This record gives sequence, C-alpha cells and structure tokens, in this order.
Amino acid sequence: MNNTQHIFDKDDGNPTSFATIISNKQFRLLWLIGGFASCMRWLDMLILGVYTFEITNSALLVGLIFFYRQIPRLIFGTFIGIISDRFNRKYILFLTFAVLWIIYAIIAYLIHIEKINYTVLAITMFMAGICWAHEFPVRRAMIGDVIPNNIAGKAFGIDIGTSAFTRIIGPALGGAILSFLGPVSGYLTVAISFLIVSILCLGVKVSNQNIYKADNYKKMGFIHDTKEAIRYIKNNNLLQGTIMVTFAMNLFAFPYFNMVPVVGKEILQANPFQVGLMGAIEGMGALIGASVIATKVNYSNYARVYFFGSLFLTLCIFLFANSSIYFLSMAILFIAGFGMVSFATMQTTLTIVSSNPEIRGRTMGALSIAIGAGPLGSLLIGVLASQFGTQNGIMIISALCFTSMLIIGYFWPVIRKKVE
Repeated sequence: MNNTQHIFDKDDGNPTSFATIISNKQFRLLWLIGGFASCMRWLDMLILGVYTFEITNSALLVGLIFFYRQIPRLIFGTFIGIISDRFNRKYILFLTFAVLWIIYAIIAYLIHIEKINYTVLAITMFMAGICWAHEFPVRRAMIGDVIPNNIAGKAFGIDIGTSAFTRIIGPALGGAILSFLGPVSGYLTVAISFLIVSILCLGVKVSNQNIYKADNYKKMGFIHDTKEAIRYIKNNNLLQGTIMVTFAMNLFAFPYFNMVPVVGKEILQANPFQVGLMGAIEGMGALIGASVIATKVNYSNYARVYFFGSLFLTLCIFLFANSSIYFLSMAILFIAGFGMVSFATMQTTLTIVSSNPEIRGRTMGALSIAIGAGPLGSLLIGVLASQFGTQNGIMIISALCFTSMLIIGYFWPVIRKKVE
C-alpha cells in the first residue's frame, strides 16, 4: 500500500477555536439546518419502525422498509458526490428538503384517509431515501468549506453532538406522538419541520469555494471525475481505512437500530413511548461523548477514536442482543452512545480533513456509498431475525462486525494509530 497522504493542519488546541467556530455565521446556519433535519430523521425512524411492525407484524418487513429507505445511498452515492462538486451546494440542499417535506406531507395524508399500505410506504420511503442520500455529503462538505481543517474535528464534534442531542429528542418525541396522537401527527410534524428547513437553506452563503464556476472543471465529464476520485482514494490509506470501517459498521452494526422497536415490543414488552426512550437513551450517551470529542480530542487521535469507538459500539450491540430486561437494555444503549458518536464524528472529520477541497464532494460521495451498505444490512438483519429470532439475528451481525473490524485494523493499520 502507498503511504498515507493527508492534509492535516497543525491542531488548534486553543479554547478560542470553539468560539471561532460558533462565531461563524455560515456554520451556525448549517448547524441549525442539521439539527432540525437530524431530529426529524430520528423521529421518522422511530415512527417508521413501530408503524411498519404494527401493520405487518413482521420483523422481515421492518428490515425491508429500512432497506428501501437506505438503498439510494448505494445506488446514487457517486453521482451525488460529483453533482456536489460541480454545482452550488446551497441549492442542492434546498431542493433536498423541499422535496422531503412534500413526501412526508403525502404520507401523513394517505395514513389519514386510510389509503396507505406496505407497498405505498415502501415507494415513498425509497423516494425519501434519495433525498436523504443528498443531505449527508452535501451539508457536511459545506461545513468543510467554511471551517479550517485545523479545527474541523471540533466543528464536526459540535455538529454530531447536536445530532446526538436530537437522538434524545427525536425518538422520545416520536414515541410520545405515536402514543398520544398517532402516526398522522408524527408525519405532519416531520413535513412542517422540513418546510422550515428548506427555507433556512436559502440563507446559506457557501459557494464550494468557487470550484464549480471554473470553466475547465465543468468541461470534465462524469467518467473523468469518477476516475480522479478513485485515483485519489487509492493513494490515501487513511481515507481507504475510513471508508472500509464505515462500510463494515453500516453493513453489520447500525442495522441493529432498525430492530430496536421489535426488541422493545416483542422481548421487553415496552409500549411505544418506552420504545422511544430506548432510542433516546443512546443519544444521551452520544451527547456526553460528543462534548468530550469537541473539547478534548486533537487531530492526531482522530483515527484511533474512530476505530476503537466503533469496536466498542459493536461489543455493546452484542450485549444488547443478550438482554431481556428493559432497564438493563437502556443502560447498554446509553454506553453504546459513546461508541456511536466516536464513529459518527470521526467518519466525516477524517474524510474531510484528509481530502483536498476540490475533491471533497466526491470523497464524501464515496463515503456515502459505504454508508449505502446500510440497506444491505437492513435486509440481512431482517432475514436473520425472521429465521433465527430477533435477538439471535442481532448477535450474529455484531459478531460479523467485530470480525470485520479486526481484519480492517490489520490491513489498514493507520486507522488504529496516532497520526503524526
């Protein structure tokens, strides 16, 4: 393998770096947009899992519905990355949320008039998944455009910390709405929130550092852009390791979250509100972990936090699969939040700071493709849960993830070492 190439700047350990980030108006706006979107994403996932299980009573179909929602990342990741490098990300982000609010308003209406069924729900979730596939690489690349590399870890720590906080609010709010008002009110809440977010997007002033305006760049074709991205990743060991860990975690680890509503209702005998709290408690642990990352972790430890945090999360998932006590499960999910936020913060940070500005959209697109392994994982956990039981299915995927991580750590040692 070639030596790792990266563009880390000297780390800024000065406490004023936090103030510098927060004082950046464009970051604050992107941060707010991300907070709204993240809260609604977690609320949607909770409602989708519970509602799908209620109308189908099938763990396999619950897994499949998340497959349909996540597969667009795998299908369109490369294309989205190229679009993100070529056109104004502000308008891509606006269109993403403008379409999302229409989709969720339609879902709410169809449930209200009792015209919804599993097929219709799957189609609308696939369409929503196309939009969600744009949000991740586009908004995160925009943050990279407005924040210097030397404080990017802190900036993404703040952003992911907010996501962790919304992981407390979103599932708890979703569970409460389901319990007291029903799914129509839940999806109306999502739709109205995305309408507000789409309007906020129009206030962002980020221009991809004017890269998309270059005439010679626009003349380059799709194939050229793709080959350039492949060459860049091939010569960057740290980027390769980051993408491989992301692939393994999304294929074998994160699909467990799709089964939390099933475990809650089948094994733990929890009501929808209690199931919502199960999702929220992991977010509480993640919020605490994010505050540590945002204030204490410097760039030389980014890779180690990413790798070992992911391993820790895998172990927590295995323990969760073996629990049949509600409060024990809650405790395990809480500590799992520390691993989850280590992964979530550093996968983006490592990709951004180890990529040159002119190629960030495409490297984020490659990362998005790796995240696109999630739907395959959703399909896998659905099949395993239906064949061997939900808890056994989760144990199997966590064991596969742990094994995969050890293999990745062996072949890409840079991902588990300090970056000098």
